[in-house]
Amino acid sequence: MRKDSFYYAPSIKVLQETSLFSKTKSEDLDDILNHFTPLTLPKKSTISFSEIEQFFFVVIKGRVKISQLCVETGREYIAEILTEGDIFDTIGLLYSKDEDMLVETIDVVWLLKTPVQKARELLYSHPIFNENVFSYFGQKMYELENFAKELIFYDTATRLARLIVRYYQEESLDIIEDLSMETLAKMIGSSRKVVNLHMIAFKKEGIITSKDNKLCIINEEKLYEKAMMQKEEI
Repeated sequence: MRKDSFYYAPSIKVLQETSLFSKTKSEDLDDILNHFTPLTLPKKSTISFSEIEQFFFVVIKGRVKISQLCVETGREYIAEILTEGDIFDTIGLLYSKDEDMLVETIDVVWLLKTPVQKARELLYSHPIFNENVFSYFGQKMYELENFAKELIFYDTATRLARLIVRYYQEESLDIIEDLSMETLAKMIGSSRKVVNLHMIAFKKEGIITSKDNKLCIINEEKLYEKAMMQKEEI
């Protein structure tokens, strides 16, 4: 990507703030960006696994959902929502590479992409980038493990509360606050009706409030109690 590109300044800003490129020198970021091409996709665009197998993607703006589809029942489970600074390269390792996987944009999305082989070369030539990618991958594995445990050990209300807590702790409620009840339900393995009832109950109990697609936590103690979590838990 050229320095005079419209995408250059926003891309540098995101890369500097994400854990993937933390501690990377400015000159190294410039070198890395030289090998990436910017791409804009509209809402509800799908990205095929053949593309993901060929290219290494970095999200610069917007949200991308990774879903698993059940052909027999038609049900969808949202495994992950990727946002600024997230990468696509780990998807093939974390999830099965088959027709049941759906990768779709939630918003208008800005991406950077480079061929997978070039991304591997960058990993070898920039040790700090290499180190950060493996740390990122480890965090994603940890998140998947935690969700599997939640499905087994917690009821729907608790899973919903834990979902809210995770984004609240990361100061990123904006990622989920405008999502539909159906989408939230797909993130915790439930139904729209059930999630809607729990959200109404949370509001009646004075735990949360929402207005104009803004979600506010008004009673932290009760929220953590619902989530069966301590404040220091991540």
